Amino acid sequence: MKNDTRLDIYANVLENTFNAVPPLVEHHNSQLYGEVLPAKIIEWKLPGSIYPHDTIYRPTDRRFYTVDQGNDAIYITDPLPGTTETYTLPKSAALPGEKPLDPTPSNMFVTGVHSPHSLQEGPNGHLYTTNSVSNQIGEFDPKAHTYVGYNLGADAEYPHTLRIDRRGQVWFTIAFSNKVGMFDTHSHKMRFISLPADSDRPQITPQLQFPYGIDINPTDDSVWYASLLANRIGRIDPQTFKVESFTPPTVGPRRLRFAKDGTLWIPDFGRGRLIKLDTRLMKYKSYTIPSLSKGEVEAPYAVVVDSNTQDVWITSNMSDRMFRFLPREERFIAYPLPARGTYLRDLIITPEGMVCGANNPVPITVLEGGMGEVHCLDPTGNTRFSRPAGG
Repeated sequence: MKNDTRLDIYANVLENTFNAVPPLVEHHNSQLYGEVLPAKIIEWKLPGSIYPHDTIYRPTDRRFYTVDQGNDAIYITDPLPGTTETYTLPKSAALPGEKPLDPTPSNMFVTGVHSPHSLQEGPNGHLYTTNSVSNQIGEFDPKAHTYVGYNLGADAEYPHTLRIDRRGQVWFTIAFSNKVGMFDTHSHKMRFISLPADSDRPQITPQLQFPYGIDINPTDDSVWYASLLANRIGRIDPQTFKVESFTPPTVGPRRLRFAKDGTLWIPDFGRGRLIKLDTRLMKYKSYTIPSLSKGEVEAPYAVVVDSNTQDVWITSNMSDRMFRFLPREERFIAYPLPARGTYLRDLIITPEGMVCGANNPVPITVLEGGMGEVHCLDPTGNTRFSRPAGG
């Protein structure tokens, strides 16, 4: 198979998989095992979407909530009938005088005044968003369908990724200001932590560090972040707010996530690898993500850790595939995805065991079908959604 072209290899994988023939493809130390055969892909289209960036799933009402960074919308998808409702963020929640960006080629996918980038559910059941244009933390009540925006101020530009700790505090990266913010969902007070302006790339100025991914270590509640352009990761003490900066063996770390034992998994976007960090010993181990052809490099954007199995799921975005990494066996399982042009920027795992994300290349017309979607992979093929109690 070494003389096959990339297209031949991919066609063989798809043909064998969807014909239910257990495939075992070996190419440049990559393997596609028969574990993919039971898997099922489910897609829910998001009509009118421009840039549906991130999605979450609320177990209480069994619906997906997706923020559209392009047009100030939250899409509420009920997976059982397959219907989607659109909630438009109110312009009145923005700063007075805030106007949409001009439709230039560089920002043609942003047409609103808020531009919600990411979202997470808080302990009160409300959804919190990072609004990259209005520079706010937004709060959406999914029951009452009300929305409030909390302004970050002039010294914090482009709130990016957010995670919520066990005390209900929202931690978020601020991409254009080289800071991490903390928003208390109880008092609504803000705090900002300036990050070190260090980088091994001399062309990267303090304003271009680009803090990106963030997560909470479940073993000690410390906050860890990744700076994409500075090629740094860091740790913030949640009590003293002391910051430590580290240089990982990566080129462009993005959306990192923790396992329950405090192991930090980092997507190495520039080199196509998955990085394991023992945060107690500060020891790294790298795993190259299998490519379809020699010389190709995958582009892992984000990871998520299954809370039950501790398997690591990875977006790849260069070959219409999703990867599952089994830490105990130290091997990957590749899942071919049906839509050409697939681009997933974050992943979640539902209580039912589905691995989901918003499918959103830019422009959205690049995606086969030309429409954004909520995309789920069911590894078992047997998962079923059900109505919430009393629903």
